Amino acid sequence: MWKENVTYILSYDANGGSYSGTSPRPSECPVTSGTSCSAQITSTVPYRDGYTFLGWARSSSATSAQYQSGGNITLEDNVTLYAVWKENAGNHEIVDGGDGIKYALDSDEPLVIKVKGDLSEFSELKIDGVVVPSDKYTKTSEGELVVITIDPDFLKTLPVGEHSITLAWTDGETTAKFTVAETSGNDVEVPNTSAGTPETGTNTGNNIGGGIAVVVLPIMLAGLATFAYRRNINKAHRKFD
Repeated sequence: MWKENVTYILSYDANGGSYSGTSPRPSECPVTSGTSCSAQITSTVPYRDGYTFLGWARSSSATSAQYQSGGNITLEDNVTLYAVWKENAGNHEIVDGGDGIKYALDSDEPLVIKVKGDLSEFSELKIDGVVVPSDKYTKTSEGELVVITIDPDFLKTLPVGEHSITLAWTDGETTAKFTVAETSGNDVEVPNTSAGTPETGTNTGNNIGGGIAVVVLPIMLAGLATFAYRRNINKAHRKFD
């Protein structure tokens, strides 16, 4: 009588991550009775920049872990475990509507912002540190992106100039800058306070009249003095005649 020896192999896939040291080797799991065996999962944990390691799963697309490092798994065949990752808040990258965007008030269009993230983890929207009421914008999912659409009527309540927009998540915040302009054809005008006033400033349009007066007045005074001098000379000549 013979019994076939069966051994299953447990392998690991860092699934986009890597190891600081030696990667875990595939392990053998011999079947001693029945059709399955129990194997211990490696305690070696991979790492990935910008992500948190959640554990292991049998699928490479899993978003939650089925097993933890150091735990046990039952094998009924060869199995590959894949690392499960969660993107950190710092990686909620704004891919559309980020720094440098200009919104024109006369466009009557909403402001659309697209950012990497999970819609279920989005918590609130803030502009200049103030929470925007939820009825002033909509949030939808577009693949791996969260799409925030801000109502134009709300945007028209913002003053012209630069503003900060913050998207808050359960694991952090993402902030960018945007500019509000009066029209789409003009840049935002920032008042120039360094030019001074007609009383104290120099080289401004309002001071042109003052500059002309400063030049013309001495000429007028000199002319009057010359006229008076000549008049006195004529009187003297008439007296001696």
